[in-house]
Amino acid sequence: MLLGIAIVLAVAVSSGINSYLANPKHPIVSVTTGSMLPIYNGFQDYEYSEMYPFRGDILLIRRVPINEIKVGDVIIFDTPYVNDPVVHRVVAKWEENGTIRFKTNGDNRVDPDSWYVIGEDDIIHGVVVFRVPHVGWFLLVIQTTLGRLVVLSFAIILLFLGGDEKEKVKQGKDESCIQNKSSENQNLVNNLNIIQKGIIFERNIASKQTLFYTAIIFLIIFSFLGFNILGALLSSPDVNIYAMSDNSLANPLEDKSTPFNLTNNYSWKEGTQDVYFFPVKIEITSGGLFNNIDYFEIKVNETQGLYRWSVVYNFIGKKVIEGAVIAYLSDLGVYSASITLEIYSRGLLASPTQIIDFKLLLGTGG
Repeated sequence: MLLGIAIVLAVAVSSGINSYLANPKHPIVSVTTGSMLPIYNGFQDYEYSEMYPFRGDILLIRRVPINEIKVGDVIIFDTPYVNDPVVHRVVAKWEENGTIRFKTNGDNRVDPDSWYVIGEDDIIHGVVVFRVPHVGWFLLVIQTTLGRLVVLSFAIILLFLGGDEKEKVKQGKDESCIQNKSSENQNLVNNLNIIQKGIIFERNIASKQTLFYTAIIFLIIFSFLGFNILGALLSSPDVNIYAMSDNSLANPLEDKSTPFNLTNNYSWKEGTQDVYFFPVKIEITSGGLFNNIDYFEIKVNETQGLYRWSVVYNFIGKKVIEGAVIAYLSDLGVYSASITLEIYSRGLLASPTQIIDFKLLLGTGG
């Protein structure tokens, strides 16, 4: 009965997940590189091995219509420049000759990708909707021949150990039965007393085990909720922007009394328009499950959505990524720009929308 219920539940959950994900080509992927650090941890990030001993996040992918993909979404796509599917963030979206195009960027890279991503279903497989941290290494290991052999050998060892243990228990029961039959008349009363005491003892042990496991489950739940509530109260969602040259992250651009000069290091064309990429470091502070940053937008001269960074998973504390101020400028030179940073939160203890205005000088001579 339990096996039947488990199978029915597994089928129901699997069908529900498949329905939600809309059957993408790669519903589950494991992150392999560090291009999306610190948001997603890759398996092959050897330089970060001390910081991330168990690396390789697993991501859940959902197929969505191409026109619903927004700037700030993290997508998985194919490109002829890389052998494996790529998981990067959309930093620009436009339409050219009736076809939607995307510019992508890894959060851990200064420059955006050199290629364009064409908005076609056989190229873009979907959008990241969920993250399971630290277990991707196992998914990648079992895909290798050595990994499969290790897992199979471990399963065989457990099988033999389980068989030996069952044989010992059976043998012990048989010996007990022989002894009991030989002295049945003499020790009947004693055996009944022993059995009764054993039953009481087993019931007490079972009761204590149930209580112990229940306490552990509740402790985990309350610790998780308490940790997130405390994080929501102590870590108000906030975003600070720093120049890439400021490695100390001591002087946020929006705190300066005079405009700060940013110089672009990358540009591309969207049809007939020139788009300039001004790299900055972005420090994100989030409060976890109950007060999390949903997304933030950087607007240049009140232009909507020039840079939109969405948060796919909750975290407590601070993370620093490499982002950019993106501007559509017609000629080379230095432009005085009004920058607006809008931060949107979500959760039971969500903070109100924050709006920060500051001035920049955007130099396009780089």
